[in-house]
Amino acid sequence: MIDEIDSWPNQTSEHCAARILECHQVACSEIESMVTAYQLNAQFGQLDELLAAIVLLAWFEVIHDHHDGQTVGFPQHAANSIVIIQDYSWNMYSRHLLSWLKTLDTKATHMGGGDHLLSAEALKVVSTYPTQIITSNEKAADDNDGDLELAILGSPTVSSNPPAGECTSAVCGPQTTTEAPSIPTGHAKQILLHTIFQPCLEWYSAMQLCSQEISSQDKHHRTRFTAEDEYEVILICKELEGQLWRLWEQRPKVMSLPLD
Repeated sequence: MIDEIDSWPNQTSEHCAARILECHQVACSEIESMVTAYQLNAQFGQLDELLAAIVLLAWFEVIHDHHDGQTVGFPQHAANSIVIIQDYSWNMYSRHLLSWLKTLDTKATHMGGGDHLLSAEALKVVSTYPTQIITSNEKAADDNDGDLELAILGSPTVSSNPPAGECTSAVCGPQTTTEAPSIPTGHAKQILLHTIFQPCLEWYSAMQLCSQEISSQDKHHRTRFTAEDEYEVILICKELEGQLWRLWEQRPKVMSLPLD
């Protein structure tokens, strides 16, 4: 993005980066001020909007170039305060955002080599919202869907009109057939995506956590100056190697299908 803006007249990469960081800091300050000024609770009317802003800032932590030496502040206190609020009914979109916060936290920590974006308590909360594969179709789901689609697929349909020429109820008993349920295309798409790709997403999340553990063992994230340090790293990496093999053995079957 900066390279594209850099092509504009009288603009440099440094100027664009400074402008982006300035806007980022303003956003962080405003969110922190709102959290400080209001006693956040389940009756506060802007929690969903604040959560969306927190997710965007977490995303910024992932895409930010950490190697340039510049640090950006993430509003951790505000994020923790918003996430751990109890007895609040998040809307459908916010529940999906909460599920992605853990992934963004892991990725940002892995790339930046720093502390977690969220506290341990907040991470525990977002872990209760597993990441879900969803469709972009607006009619695919709503707040009350739940497992309705799966229940529909598993329920047989009784037909009282057997085809002409076949046995009647007097000879063969009552006719019960299983027919394809009538459900919207968006719902069927959602079920198909969830069945095929949800295991892959969960496997990827587990692999991402393992990758974070591996990167935390390099010299930039821990001490590696003594023989004891090196021996400890060897033991940890040996355990991580075992985790990687177990993850590979537990990979979703769809990943083993040939491309053709």
